[in-house]
Amino acid sequence: MNSEEVYRRYLQGEEEAIGEIIREYNKGLVLYATSMLGNWADAEDAVQETFVKVALRDRVYSGRGTFKAWLYTVTKNCCIDRLRHRRTLLQTVDISDEEWESLRGLASEEPEEAYMVEETKENLHELIKQLPPEQYDVMYLYAFEEFTPEEIAKILGIPRRRVYSLIGEARKELGRADHEKI
Repeated sequence: MNSEEVYRRYLQGEEEAIGEIIREYNKGLVLYATSMLGNWADAEDAVQETFVKVALRDRVYSGRGTFKAWLYTVTKNCCIDRLRHRRTLLQTVDISDEEWESLRGLASEEPEEAYMVEETKENLHELIKQLPPEQYDVMYLYAFEEFTPEEIAKILGIPRRRVYSLIGEARKELGRADHEKI
């Protein structure tokens, strides 16, 4: 059963369905929120706030776009509310275009290979979280959550062309940092 169906069950009164949604999305949302807020505790609070808004029907999915994209948008807005009270400085990082592309959407059935992919993704996450915030948001959603540029545009509320531009800028910045290192 997909998430939209589970959400509809919740709206129809099946209270346990919200638990399924939380189990499905909590980890990814916390990682996303951590990238925006800079620490795990604030991220967990923002994600909890997201689920409270969903559970209390303060925010209701309209059926436009994917449920996952909508949930990430609600989380993004909760993070923005928290960021209004503070600012985070981020620096540039080292990674080449080839390394970036090789990591997007990787998955493996072999345990050793899966471990290496996961470790590489964790290292990449540490590196890219130093990008400027707007570039980071786009790259995180693109590489780790595998949203399309169109979905990212909806989540972040920016034009699709800006998403493509930010992906290109981030990849150039990462490639430039990699070449400066040599």
